[in-house]
Amino acid sequence: MLIKKVEPKTTRGFFFICFDPVVFQPIEEFKQEVEKLVLDIKNSRKAEGVEEIFVPGERSERQKQINSKNDYLDIDEKIINDIKELL
Repeated sequence: MLIKKVEPKTTRGFFFICFDPVVFQPIEEFKQEVEKLVLDIKNSRKAEGVEEIFVPGERSERQKQINSKNDYLDIDEKIINDIKELL
């Protein structure tokens, strides 16, 4: 049997894990702990030249809100090219 190896057209990959926090603790307690963790991270000592520490998704959410107000959709050129290669 001959098996042909197919090379991926992209180097992107995703892994998601989901859990219901109420299995471990009440939801309000969980939300308070996450909020405290985020504040601790954002209030950490910054490297020289760094004005703000961002948590994952924060910059893109901020940009999304700005783009939405301006009726603008920003798509990275590499993503556009990857999509075109799929066609």
